[in-house]
Amino acid sequence: MARTVSCRTTSTPKEFSEHDERLMIETVSQAAEQSGNEVSASETGSPARSYLEALKSLTFSADKEGNVSLPQLVISPEGEKKLRADLEGQGPAYDLEVKAVQLEKAADAVREELSRLSRYEGFDERR
Repeated sequence: MARTVSCRTTSTPKEFSEHDERLMIETVSQAAEQSGNEVSASETGSPARSYLEALKSLTFSADKEGNVSLPQLVISPEGEKKLRADLEGQGPAYDLEVKAVQLEKAADAVREELSRLSRYEGFDERR
């Protein structure tokens, strides 16, 4: 099964200066730490397990047409290399577990959007 991991490495993108990028990463890291929305390979045992645990803890979102937005992973170039190497060592059961979590989270996102839309007068879910 092919693995698709959407990673954005922290090598300097054209639209950010190194300072702005560092500030953005620090701010996101602090917010994640304060909210408890972080996972650690030292706690889960591997980068691949951390990735799976992160997926399980996230809430996906869907737009009014039901298109689901997948989360983006911000990771250092070194972390990306470790994650990709660890993902390559996982077997088919891991791939299926990741896919099952993604499908479950996507379905939850669509149901939540349908619930949100149903609160509007004139909304017809059959259309």
